[in-house]
Amino acid sequence: MTDSERQRPPERDVKITGIETMGVKGNPRDNGEHYTWGIVKVKTDAGDYGIGETFRGEESMDVAMRMESLVVGQNP
Repeated sequence: MTDSERQRPPERDVKITGIETMGVKGNPRDNGEHYTWGIVKVKTDAGDYGIGETFRGEESMDVAMRMESLVVGQNP
């Protein structure tokens, strides 16, 4: 496959416009504490978005929000 065949057509170019995170409280552990699942939403200027999950709860959602300034304006 050539480089030109790998490139997206310009009409499919999108830019990341933001990141949102949400914590979902899971079932309690043996010690009574609840595990937090992190949900991350990456939004684009075309109205499309991607959803992902994290396994480190609060900490990884914080990292996702700190990465926002690095990825806004990028083409996913």
